[in-house]
Amino acid sequence: MFAKKGMVVGKLLTAAALIVSTPAEAQLRWSESAYSIINSFNKMFDRLSEGDQRKHTQAVLTAVANLDNGEFVRWYSDDSYNHGIVEIVATSQLSGKLCRRVYSTVITEKSRENKEYWGCMGSDGTWNFFR
Repeated sequence: MFAKKGMVVGKLLTAAALIVSTPAEAQLRWSESAYSIINSFNKMFDRLSEGDQRKHTQAVLTAVANLDNGEFVRWYSDDSYNHGIVEIVATSQLSGKLCRRVYSTVITEKSRENKEYWGCMGSDGTWNFFR
């Protein structure tokens, strides 16, 4: 039981370290490859601020890099009701690449949008997302 709690605390610390201390160059690379996530939400993301889009993208990247199947991360807007949940539903090896099945929910005052997609880690360490 203690080992499981230690693993959870370790994962939370790793996620926090990833968000806080990842070099700007790596964050930019990850954000560019994750931009397809934003596009997959179509009109929903047109209604989100740039900051909220960034929070969702960072939640997805934190989830695929650090969480186990069934675990999730939440994000909250700094200036509105908007928030979301990102959950890892499955992990597989596809064509020799680590791939994670992601379930994202974005909630605004007027709507709720759910999407499922795959994220696979490329040989250069970036994540590529597709349906």
